[in-house]
Amino acid sequence: YRLDAASQALYHFVWDEFCDWYLELSKPLLDSGDESLVRETAETLLYALEVTLRALHPMMPFITEEIWQRLPKTDAAESIMLAPYPDAEADALEDAEAEASMAILQDVISRVRGIRAEHDLPRAKNVEIVVEALDDRARKALEEGRIFVEALAGGTLQIEADGKRLAEPHAHFEGAAVFAGPSV
Repeated sequence: YRLDAASQALYHFVWDEFCDWYLELSKPLLDSGDESLVRETAETLLYALEVTLRALHPMMPFITEEIWQRLPKTDAAESIMLAPYPDAEADALEDAEAEASMAILQDVISRVRGIRAEHDLPRAKNVEIVVEALDDRARKALEEGRIFVEALAGGTLQIEADGKRLAEPHAHFEGAAVFAGPSV
């Protein structure tokens, strides 16, 4: 019965996870031109939005109903008031490995964005992003998530294994190194 805590949790999910990350990560996939990937991404976005609206409905009934009515209809209820409240077992899928990989990508993207902000580099300027992967899991996450790092951090990603390139003096910003792995 702590509606304030529930509202805060949902607020942070919508802004900090769904909008800040999932929507942004979906853009390169939606622009990929791969029809099956575009369809899968759009269906996943719609599913996530439907579940989120159902969770928000008790706190924001009029807004959620208005948005619900504008969604493309799949097998969803005619009104959000008739739709079942989200069930953690039915609606939530947990994948610890995917979450760990995503945490690595989020950390790298956030650090690169921080470096760009420190050096006042405009978002439109494409930069070289050199990241030292501290372990195999980090390397795999970066390789599989390359499209996301490059799109959201605004550059070309190069993954280093031994850190030699980061230690060499050359044109990169001193102290602007990003490391990915368990110590991050």
